[in-house]
Amino acid sequence: MVDLSYGYVNARVKAMKCCLLDEETLRGLFSVSTLSEYIDMLENTTYKQSFVDASTREEGIKLVMAALRMESDKTIAKIKRMIPDNGKERLNSLISLWELKPLQVILAAKASSLPVDPLYIDFLDVAGKEKAKVLMDAPDFGKALQALSSVGYKAISIKAYAEYSRSKDFRVALRMIGRHYYENISDFAKKEPDHEVRHILQAELDFFNTSTALRLRNAGVDERGIHKELVKPSAASLAMQIAKCGDTASAVALIEKSFKLPGLSAAYAESKNIWEVELMLERRMFSRILKETRISVLSLGAIFGYIFLKRREIANLRAIALSLQFPSRDAFRKSVYTLKGDVGASG
Repeated sequence: MVDLSYGYVNARVKAMKCCLLDEETLRGLFSVSTLSEYIDMLENTTYKQSFVDASTREEGIKLVMAALRMESDKTIAKIKRMIPDNGKERLNSLISLWELKPLQVILAAKASSLPVDPLYIDFLDVAGKEKAKVLMDAPDFGKALQALSSVGYKAISIKAYAEYSRSKDFRVALRMIGRHYYENISDFAKKEPDHEVRHILQAELDFFNTSTALRLRNAGVDERGIHKELVKPSAASLAMQIAKCGDTASAVALIEKSFKLPGLSAAYAESKNIWEVELMLERRMFSRILKETRISVLSLGAIFGYIFLKRREIANLRAIALSLQFPSRDAFRKSVYTLKGDVGASG
């Protein structure tokens, strides 16, 4: 959908996308051994002001989390200032699609009786933060689950609470909420007029369905059981093909063939671990999203895609910072990759 009013903001977003961290910076961050070194490195990037501001009130890991939270807030605020008036409502609707994810994090913490630090909850706009506070103020998981009803999620709140009351298993309720997130993505994508935005949303949904099918196949769930867990997949989708595979090795071979990734099956045969296959699927998702931001010039697609990529970059930085708290960082290293240029591994 071509809209000349997006010309200026797309040019600004293109410049902002160029400031996403490159592979060299991520490698440098992985080479540090302390949070002080990590902070020093990021203060030489576009994250500098957020870290300077956070240092006036926090220290250590909380400083890092506060700075990353500030950076996400600034990203949303900057985009909202630039967006043409005729796109503000649509952008708000797109951003609100993501809010169920951090709300689910809050619910998971409540289920484990853990305190919820707002510094770890990001990429929420003002309305999203108000909803998060309602859940954080709830005394326990059950009350927080019911509180979802008062912040715009009445239908899933009622269903999830009823299931939790019956089973006493919070994991079932959390899975229902996670599935509802992707159902919202699917419904929004079908109604979305912007071609690029629709493809970005579909990329996220395809990743969920494909990785879910792979996990369930690996767990020995039958085809019918896999179908029940997928969210509105097309009959010809990769997820549906994986569901028909007889075992995990066949599913990995299908993924290898579909994406032309020689060596994937051999790597799985050696490790018997699907984690790296899932990571490859996630990289493919972000590669699709990056492609859409390049195609979209005079529409909302490039703007929405940039926010999507920035969310992942901040998740990368959070993972690296948290990895400094543990003796081994190998798993974290494999899960972090650059989003600038062609998406690829950082280590």
